[in-house]
Amino acid sequence: MSQSFALAFRQFTFLLLCALPLSSQAASTKEAPLDLSIIAQSDALRPYMTQQQRVDYIEAAQLIKQGESNIRSGENLHSQKPSALNPNKDLKPLHERGKQLVEEGQAKVHSAQQQMIQLLTTAQARQTINQAIAAKKYNFELIEQTYPTALKQAAIQTLENCRNAGYANIFYDGLRIITAAQNSKAEPKVHNATYDTFIQADGTQFSVKVPLSLRH
Repeated sequence: MSQSFALAFRQFTFLLLCALPLSSQAASTKEAPLDLSIIAQSDALRPYMTQQQRVDYIEAAQLIKQGESNIRSGENLHSQKPSALNPNKDLKPLHERGKQLVEEGQAKVHSAQQQMIQLLTTAQARQTINQAIAAKKYNFELIEQTYPTALKQAAIQTLENCRNAGYANIFYDGLRIITAAQNSKAEPKVHNATYDTFIQADGTQFSVKVPLSLRH
């Protein structure tokens, strides 16, 4: 009897060891979560899409909205409970329908997100190629500078231009900030910081002055 028990135990152990890889394999077949980080770059990448790709992207966005609507409807159905007027109502069909709607909605969202990622990845590759072609064609290199460094260089260049034009006195009257969004006088803090930069750039020549009591 002990031999038969030992044999049965070994068979059970063998079956258990065989079942573990199968269960691990089943778990690995679940869909991994999508990396949606590239979708945040959609505004920058859409210009690199073809017309058809833009249409496909819009359709994918609409499919996500449909899926989200299905999920909300399904959750509402699945959360329904018997009412006081009809406490014996069979809610199982509604709950099953709700579960089905949620699953359909999740499938739509997942499929649309996959399509978006594929379209944006293709556009990103095209962007990289275009930038490489432009860099090779124009042979340029972007040089980044901090604001103080750029301001100092601008002040030095401005003073040199004034001196080359024969001006002995250079009056610093103010600073205007002109961009696509605004055209206004600089606030006092920026105004004073810019004046200090011009004074430092002027050095010992003392040609930069403030126009106080200026007369023609």
